[in-house]
Amino acid sequence: MLGLPSCGADSLLRTAGKRKLPYMLTDPIDREYRYTVQLPEQVDRYELAGEVQQWSAPGGGSITTERTLRGSRVELVRKVRIPAMYLTAAEYPALETAQRLLSSDAARAILVKVTGK
Repeated sequence: MLGLPSCGADSLLRTAGKRKLPYMLTDPIDREYRYTVQLPEQVDRYELAGEVQQWSAPGGGSITTERTLRGSRVELVRKVRIPAMYLTAAEYPALETAQRLLSSDAARAILVKVTGK
């Protein structure tokens, strides 16, 4: 299993479950992260688990991770699209949930199965 950075999503979780005031995101977040991982060339066949992950974020935003296997390389593209928004304290847990999913170990792991030599 290979791990990826959390892309900073865990930084807003410091107030998780404690927010009593509204939250305002004044600028939209529109980021794209690209990673390439070279797998050992001694093995010629791999299977990639979980090629696409998609989560909806509050306010119509989305977080998508696409994983593509090209020979012995894994290419990953993570797109984070979150519009400027105003959330009440009651609505904030939905944003916390999206942040937890993005920064979770499962979202940051690449599972590769060796199927032949």
